[in-house]
Amino acid sequence: MHLNTGDIDKLTRQAVQLYWETRGRAEAKGQGGDRGGRAGATAGKNLDGFVQIMSDLITEAKIEGLVAGTQKKYVTLPGYLRPVKDWDLVLTRRGELLAVLEFKSHVGPSFGNNFNNRNEEAMGSSIDIRTAVNRGVFGASHKMPYLGWCILVEDAYGPKGSRDPVKMNAPHFDPMAEFVGAGYLDRYEILCRRLEEENFYSSTALIASPKIAGRATGEYSDMSEDTSFERFVRRFWEFLVEV
Repeated sequence: MHLNTGDIDKLTRQAVQLYWETRGRAEAKGQGGDRGGRAGATAGKNLDGFVQIMSDLITEAKIEGLVAGTQKKYVTLPGYLRPVKDWDLVLTRRGELLAVLEFKSHVGPSFGNNFNNRNEEAMGSSIDIRTAVNRGVFGASHKMPYLGWCILVEDAYGPKGSRDPVKMNAPHFDPMAEFVGAGYLDRYEILCRRLEEENFYSSTALIASPKIAGRATGEYSDMSEDTSFERFVRRFWEFLVEV
């Protein structure tokens, strides 16, 4: 399969648009009495478009024995610090765990506390599964699987938007210079780069998308080439062809 940049962009826009449409429908009707933004966040299928892109890559690779699990009953894996965790895509071959991918999103207006939650979830999930592999949970000599983490964040300006600089109060020591004057999108970009640089994940990606234009046309942007979704897709493809 030849990965054409235009094809990746088109598929990404379709996945972004599906995300906002699905979220919007959930917010409109609520989920089990859950109303508004929380209903959209807990609908569960918002990011299926991105999962499908990666699943289609696996199909296109045409490698014998690969099984891509995307349904709930196929994506639950044991951990070391917690009993089990549900991922978004689990790739196996004849009993060997090859790759796990997770897709997250963060929509305003509450960027503050939820950023910390997403940050800690990303780190914790990586630490848990990596420790489980090292401790023999998947077998005494099991290799470390490919780990991918991707997040879509609402691109929002205005008071407390994801583009606005965030004030910090650190009385004992100065924060790292990269965080000074950074907004939440900037913080996510730093998080993605460092999760990969420090080997928490094999690849990471950050997708910034405005709500209205995202729903209308699938509009999105990258914060950097190193954390782009196109690179995320290409890195996973490179992994697949070497399996």
